[in-house]
Amino acid sequence: MADHVYRLAEIVGTSPNGVDDAIRNAVARQPDTPEHRLARDERRSSRSSARRSCRSCARRACDTDAVANSRLDERVVRAAEAAVAEQGYVSAIDVLGGLGWLTASHVDRWRQGRVDCLEEMIQAGAGKQAAALRTLHTWATEQSLTPTETQYVARTRDRRPLRFSVSAEPDTERAYRTHWVSPDLSTRKAERLRADANRPPDLVVVAPLHEWTCADCGATSDDLLLMEDDAPHCLRCVQLDHLVFLPAGDATRTRRAHRASNLTAIVVRFSRTRKRYERRGLLVEPDALDRESTTDRMQSGDLDG
Repeated sequence: MADHVYRLAEIVGTSPNGVDDAIRNAVARQPDTPEHRLARDERRSSRSSARRSCRSCARRACDTDAVANSRLDERVVRAAEAAVAEQGYVSAIDVLGGLGWLTASHVDRWRQGRVDCLEEMIQAGAGKQAAALRTLHTWATEQSLTPTETQYVARTRDRRPLRFSVSAEPDTERAYRTHWVSPDLSTRKAERLRADANRPPDLVVVAPLHEWTCADCGATSDDLLLMEDDAPHCLRCVQLDHLVFLPAGDATRTRRAHRASNLTAIVVRFSRTRKRYERRGLLVEPDALDRESTTDRMQSGDLDG
């Protein structure tokens, strides 16, 4: 305290409008001495320093966001490149899976119609999802990939269209539905990819481990069932009882029968040892097996023509 010098100054102000105006008038008329100028300069310098500090913080925040976006862009590109190299095309689902935001089980639940939209299952915020879609579109356009809209329908009897986004905006839905096809593919292979992508997914029928009760007719059985709307249904009630079972094991025969049948269903059974559902065979139309057998005999030379 001994090193500080103080001075007491008395200022007077008047006003016919009240005490507050009198004080303001007194302060406005205070003498313009070097001490007053120094105090004003210090206050202005302090305010200017505070503004510079705020601008610096804003720049650092922008730089941090830019780095984060750059890293996300790199991850999206890597995921897209891997998908194109493996299958000849890339979709939004491929990229989201490559980023680790979407698992196969999440997609399966959505394809079964058990969730309202795919975005409910994505493990990332809406901002990151939008940024990933934008980066995919930009990269695919720069690489001259061909955009093709694909129809996504549920793995249910009614084959209802699936919804991707919470907002259900047409542009967002289109971005999710678009498959970007590599220009290096032949025209025939590209057409086959488009046809396979637009083919309705196979129904999934479960070979149960225990007895169950049909949600439609109330019958109890241990036979095959179809899960729909989280409830079991017997094949008779869902009009699949005319299909015949083709066991797994002969890949060529299964592929031919699958192509020849207009209606198919994959049969799975839960494995207690592996803790997962495993494919046991395929349900196909009876005449598909007949056509497949005829084709097989023709190729082996047992039939003429």
